[in-house]
Amino acid sequence: MILDLKDPDEDGHWYFKLTDAASILFETDSSGTVCALTVHERQRMPRQPAVDSAAVDSAVPEIYRPLVGVYTIPMQNATFAVGVQEGRLMLRVPGDAMVALSESETGGQWLGQLRPGTSLAISFDTGETRQVTAMQFTKMTRARKLRHPGISDRNLREEQEAMNAFRN
Repeated sequence: MILDLKDPDEDGHWYFKLTDAASILFETDSSGTVCALTVHERQRMPRQPAVDSAAVDSAVPEIYRPLVGVYTIPMQNATFAVGVQEGRLMLRVPGDAMVALSESETGGQWLGQLRPGTSLAISFDTGETRQVTAMQFTKMTRARKLRHPGISDRNLREEQEAMNAFRN
């Protein structure tokens, strides 16, 4: 399958022409050769009927109370739950995987590791009342470029040029 990409933005993300909900970020080595890519998939999830932070278990640290709740992707019938376990903010993803979240150094964003090579970045939207209304969920999947003994970068460029000529 071939997917068209827009030109990269100022941060180097190449967004798909079909949607701005996904992008690719290429990594290069010291020689400038692409050595890996990371696919970023973004999803905004509305919060289910607001949980009054005063009603959240008193064992939950004050800083986490506004974030605790259930967030959904209606079209996929997927439910994500934010809670606290052993004093840490946690995200339960469909399939019952639990992901520990840590606040980023710059604040406002929570980071976690879903599995090796796949990380998450979470942020929360607030409305006029400063109550959390939605969760911004970004899944980042990194893949290293594999070297095939019989294929050189020159062969790959030639193949790409042939594909471009075919499409035009």
